[in-house]
Amino acid sequence: MLSFVSLFGRTQLDQTVASSAAHVSELPSPCFVVDLPTARRNCAKMLSKAAAAHVQLRPHIKTHKTIEGALLQTGNDRSAGICVSTVAEAEFFAAAGFTDILYTNPITQDKLSRVQKLLSSSSDSSSNSVNARTGQAVDGVQRMHVMVDSVDALRCLESEHERQTSAGVVPTVWSVFLKIDAGYHRAGVDVTQGFAEAVSVARSLTDSPCVELRGIYSHRYCLPSTSVCPQLLFAL
Repeated sequence: MLSFVSLFGRTQLDQTVASSAAHVSELPSPCFVVDLPTARRNCAKMLSKAAAAHVQLRPHIKTHKTIEGALLQTGNDRSAGICVSTVAEAEFFAAAGFTDILYTNPITQDKLSRVQKLLSSSSDSSSNSVNARTGQAVDGVQRMHVMVDSVDALRCLESEHERQTSAGVVPTVWSVFLKIDAGYHRAGVDVTQGFAEAVSVARSLTDSPCVELRGIYSHRYCLPSTSVCPQLLFAL
């Protein structure tokens, strides 16, 4: 059995259970149990598929929230790039040495200061922040990407850019992914009825001096997987 280091910390009970349990039936529930050979095999298979297709794999860590799991997903490469669902996850994995992180929820004003600290601490060790949940010091990341799904979200980044300029600070040029909704209807610019709005938001991003549009992010849903991004890129 593999004892994973969780985002929420390891308790004495966790250590005792991991070292003393002889069989899965002896573990108290709920309990996170990993079939390590299967996990390794599946991760290796996914990495191999991505390599064969000549694409970068950026795995999501939101389900397991563990360092060991992320290392399996990235082929033991902390610079390979991961996705997170919360700023706390970004802080945790930055503290663990992961240097390329995509925060996959659309950015909002209340999250900017913490994301900014992750970026700032990469070049200034005195500005390192602390993860509020774990108390760990947060190291800087080399590449921190945020998600935008509206012009309002862009304006949020532009306002921070203007504030930094007014304060005499070198302003951040945000690395941005455009989140589109292919039918799941949870987040993103809806493209199920056409691409006009998505194209408008994308052009606003490319015209803005404070962001660099890095790509498009979407969950596969009702639209064919081969149709959304190519059509949107063609429209751009």
